[in-house]
Amino acid sequence: SLDITSKNFTENSIRYTEILRTLSALHKDLGDYKKALETENQIFKTQVAVLGEGHIDLAATLTRLAMLQLYSGNDIQMAERHLLKAKGIIERNIGAQSPAYADQLMSMANFYIEIKKYSIADSCLQVSKSIWEQKVGNKHIKIAEIYFLKGSIAVLTDNHKTA
Repeated sequence: SLDITSKNFTENSIRYTEILRTLSALHKDLGDYKKALETENQIFKTQVAVLGEGHIDLAATLTRLAMLQLYSGNDIQMAERHLLKAKGIIERNIGAQSPAYADQLMSMANFYIEIKKYSIADSCLQVSKSIWEQKVGNKHIKIAEIYFLKGSIAVLTDNHKTA
């Protein structure tokens, strides 16, 4: 499909990045994080060139880049910067009380759990939980996901009573 897409769209088009995103997901699912990371970097460069630095679509790409860097053992500090930049983009474009912002905080919590920064992860989850409760109440799948992650933190920190 890349061949067909490249015949119909230039490599500097958003349509082309949509196909690249599928290719990146395939590489990730196959465990080839290096190729997935290369593809996401290409998507990011195209999005910046076409859409600009602050476009909301960059937030998702930055989050994917961060998690791929984590999985591949690359620069963890760069991955964290990507997550924080994505959070800022969402906050500026949609707001800090939006479901997208709450989802970003959950992604960040997963990242912080992986790198054993449990207190930061818990803070992200607290804010995310508050946003979701305001938007959908306390009996929603997102709240269950947050409690699952909080339980994971409790187990990982040997706080089995809380888990």
